[in-house]
Amino acid sequence: MESSSTATRFRFRESENSNDSDSSSASIYSDNGDHDSNLHSMARKGIKRLCAELLEIQALSDDDFHRNIFSNYSAFLGVFEEVKDMEKELMKLKTQVSTQKGLVKELIDGVYLKLLSEETMESIIEESEMDEPPPSNQLEVHIDDILEILDTLLSENRIDEAIAILETEEENFKRVEVELGDVPSDVLMLYKSLISERKAMLTLESTLVAENSRISGPELQKALVGICRLGESHLANQLLLRYYHSRIARGIHDLQNSKVFLHGVYIREVSRYVISVSEVSNRLSTAVESVQFALSYCSLLESQRLVLRPCLIEHVRPCMEDVLLIHEDHFKKVIGIFTATDAWVLGRDIFCLEF
Repeated sequence: MESSSTATRFRFRESENSNDSDSSSASIYSDNGDHDSNLHSMARKGIKRLCAELLEIQALSDDDFHRNIFSNYSAFLGVFEEVKDMEKELMKLKTQVSTQKGLVKELIDGVYLKLLSEETMESIIEESEMDEPPPSNQLEVHIDDILEILDTLLSENRIDEAIAILETEEENFKRVEVELGDVPSDVLMLYKSLISERKAMLTLESTLVAENSRISGPELQKALVGICRLGESHLANQLLLRYYHSRIARGIHDLQNSKVFLHGVYIREVSRYVISVSEVSNRLSTAVESVQFALSYCSLLESQRLVLRPCLIEHVRPCMEDVLLIHEDHFKKVIGIFTATDAWVLGRDIFCLEF
């Protein structure tokens, strides 16, 4: 500060004595230059000292800051742990509140149900029972639907589809009897009678188709299978025998009208025709071959300790017996045709057949 005031005063004196002589001004200027250099050096030292003091103050403040952090770190960790514990406690409180809310709601619902009067509950039950149709009405609606479908199929001559519906309806009837146990007996009797009536109509339609004189073999087989599906296997056998009877009778009639056969030639031609008819339907021979193949295969399996021959015989034997009985009846009918359509001498014709 003193140097600055001195410089100021010196500068004032310099301005005041500006009109002095040249010699005195030169000396004054030399003295002024020395003072300026001294001032610059002193300012530089002051700035350095000031910077050093500032750096020292900064170091002291950093040390204080770190000491404060280290001293308060444990307290900070404690606060952090307390916050975590508080969050856990808050979650527990939320869970308890939701649980209590559910309990209160259940309690309110229970109290509300208890407050309902018995008369109101009975009226609600009666209304629900009135809304549900009784089992008898359900069965009547089902009967009407089935009959409508069957009548439509009969009118369109779709016999196979109608038979399939009847087959499924027999299973449905057993299920309905179990599910609707309190159905009146008159409704069940009506159901059975209507189904039996439609079954009889389908049997009649199939019989008329099978009795047609111009029917082909596949059509006859289809009609007879339908009759068997309707539970009339005996009628199907009769129709099949009647079909072959008519074919044999027609063949004999054609033979008689074509040319005259003498002695055993006629019988030989008739037997040849009968054999040809049986050869057309070679199902018996095919069945016999199938059984033979099955038995041979069972004998091969016996080497692997699989004894299936008794089981096969047990299941196949009744079917083969039925087939043999059918063919036996058929041949009896054929022999009856021979004896009824021609007068022949047994010994003579046998003698001719041998030759």
